[in-house]
Amino acid sequence: FHAAQPNEKWCTDVTELKYGNGCKKYLSAIIDLYDRSIVSYILSNKNDNKLVMDTIKRAMKRNPKARPMIHSDRGFQYTSHAYRELKEKFQFKLSMSRVAKCLDNQPIESFWGTLKAEYYYLHSIESENELIRGIHTYIDFYQNERVVAKFNGLTPSEYRNKAII
Repeated sequence: FHAAQPNEKWCTDVTELKYGNGCKKYLSAIIDLYDRSIVSYILSNKNDNKLVMDTIKRAMKRNPKARPMIHSDRGFQYTSHAYRELKEKFQFKLSMSRVAKCLDNQPIESFWGTLKAEYYYLHSIESENELIRGIHTYIDFYQNERVVAKFNGLTPSEYRNKAII
């Protein structure tokens, strides 16, 4: 789980977030192994192929020259024909966890844990809009304000910008 430069290796996954009286949204995200920044994320009412494909498309649109290795678990979206077609279109490399080994995708699993510990579990979220605003606010904080000790006190955005300069 090491990358020597931005956009070399990404990890992706989907997590479920509940709010209100049993309502659910699904958060799909891609994290860059170089700086642990969130390359792309999308919230959806459905955990389906479209959610994952749109997350990849957004990441590639924001990073048009990137040809990363994208690591995922073996969820149905990542083993689908549509995902393989996306791989061909954007020319990224596939990497997948071993069966039933969630720690094989540790960087994104760690991000889910951080997001839930620092935001999600601390709030009683009643509405969809409240959840959406909260996720956007937290990811902005994570990228631009939350310092990382191993980056000598820089945020993921600061560390990434230093590499690009």
